[in-house]
Parts: sequence; C-alpha cells; structure tokens
Amino acid sequence: MIETCKIGNGSGLETAENIFRDRKRSSLSIIQPPKIVQNAVDEFFAPLFKNKPQRKHLANYLTGLMISGNKTVAGMTEELPDASDQSCLNRFMTEVDGDVEAINEARIEMMRQSENTRFHKRGVIGLDDVLVDKTGKFIKDSGTFWDHSEQRYKHAQDLIVINYQNPISGKRYPLEFRRFKKADQCEWTGEQFKKMTELSIELIDFCHAKGVLGDFAFDSFYTCAEIQNRIHDLKNEDGTNRGYVEDLPSGHLPSASKAPAPVGRLAI
Repeated sequence: MIETCKIGNGSGLETAENIFRDRKRSSLSIIQPPKIVQNAVDEFFAPLFKNKPQRKHLANYLTGLMISGNKTVAGMTEELPDASDQSCLNRFMTEVDGDVEAINEARIEMMRQSENTRFHKRGVIGLDDVLVDKTGKFIKDSGTFWDHSEQRYKHAQDLIVINYQNPISGKRYPLEFRRFKKADQCEWTGEQFKKMTELSIELIDFCHAKGVLGDFAFDSFYTCAEIQNRIHDLKNEDGTNRGYVEDLPSGHLPSASKAPAPVGRLAI
C-alpha cells in the first residue's frame, strides 16, 4: 500500500526520528500511533480508504515501520497493544484494493506542504537502484544480482528509485520507484521486458509530469545516450532544457548526447 515510512513533513521528520530513538531506549509499548502519523492519515490519506478500520490499520502499519524492531506483520502487531490480530493487518496489506498511485500522490503532496521538503528550483533529483535481499519463501520478481557494495552476487529484488533532496534543509525522500524484472521472468509470465534504461526514463518522465523542480543526478551506470537525450528533450517553464549531473565512466570526455554540455554541469 505505502512504499515508505517517510511519512512526516518538515519538523515532523525530526519528531518521528525522536520517537524512534526514544522507543529504542525504552521498554514501553506504543499505546497508539504517534501524533505525526495520525495527522498524516487524517489530513492526507483518509479519503483514499473506505472506512475507519482501514485507516486504523494504515496508521498502525506506518507506526510499525517506524518503531518495530521486527518489521513483519506479526512483529509490528505485537508492538501495538491496541492493534487487532495480526491476520487483520495481513488482510489489509494483501486484500484491500487501494489506489497505490493516488496514495503516493497524497504522500508527495504532504511533503510539499513543508518548507523543508517542498520542491525547489535548486533541488536534486537522484536516480539509483537498490537491492532488497530476499527473505522468506517468496519475494516477487527476485533474482540473482551483483552487489557492487558487497562485491558478491545475491538473491534480491532490484528496485530503481528516484529521490528528491531539498537544497536548503538537506531533507530527502523517495518520489517513485520501478521494480526491474529479468527477461526470462517476463517470458515466463508473458509480460513485456523493460530494460533498466526504459524504467529509468519512466521515472524521469514521472518527475517532469509532476512538476518536480531541480536537476537530475545519477552515476556512471545510468550515463547513456537514451537517458541524456530524454532529459535534454524536457523543458523547464522558462523554455530552457532541464539539467542533469552525471558521473562519467573512466576515460570518457565530458559531453552531452545532443549538444555540448558545459563541464561545470557535469560531475566527473
């Protein structure tokens, strides 16, 4: 339903972080969702859920993501004494037909209400992927991937994530993601295979369509003509081309795919 626990805005992010730190130092149980969570549910997400029980499960789920040491359905339910049986939260997570896109739009709109997290013309839109380790018996679209940070292969999901960072406060949060699915898996399920480049361009187009301000930033893995050309084709409100900062592979000269790019716009 919700793909991130970054539900606070502005000072609320610090409040949520303080709650988590205090919880780690205490053996007390959480009696009810923190105010920052309940306010977010009431003000931004409530219209997207049909009834009060669903909104209660949402608040408990977000609270569990923030404070629970065991972020499974059973673990989060155990941390909240007023929560229903874990099977109720499990049904909420697996059976409630929520509009994921509408929920994400509400979350982004909530973040835009705060001066610390709203869009800014000097904002940074970071594009990267992250491997989520496989746990349990089943994790959708998982496969074997090379982990550059750990220098080994691992069984995981590969999520391409686009994040936003406010240049004044330094606060950052995810905007959207795509899950990469390997070609043989797509063949088995009858789905169209999409390269990581295609998925990345979808995320870039998402940001542009939503009016996300700032320049894109990505490392050498995403430095290719398709992505550079796509960003170059996008225009700001004043008619100028959208900007990007890239990390060039070793041995490459700084350049853009359609027009020479000032070296000052590139990170080498």
